[in-house]
Amino acid sequence: HDLCCSFHQVGCKVDSASDCNEDDKEGWDVVKRASCCQRWKVGCPATTTTTQTTTVTTTTPPPYNCMNNLRKWVTDWAPAKKAWCCQHDQIACPPDPSKMLDAEAAG
Repeated sequence: HDLCCSFHQVGCKVDSASDCNEDDKEGWDVVKRASCCQRWKVGCPATTTTTQTTTVTTTTPPPYNCMNNLRKWVTDWAPAKKAWCCQHDQIACPPDPSKMLDAEAAG
């Protein structure tokens, strides 16, 4: 038993923390590694922690349905809905007076 430990570092007893302070921990046999880890918290196998991140994307619905009651937008829609639908969807925009003048001049 002592010969195996002396010449091959196999089956060695671990009696003190100094037995576990060798630099070549990779060369330790399973018994020595387990003993040093259990008794002195030295040479323990590294643990890997995996963290998983989940990203949740939420979509906020628009504040107005610009297709709802579109035929009566001039009389039935609130000014805020008219402005929002014109700005975001280019729907129900008031006529541009300058374009009307251009069309009349061309016609």
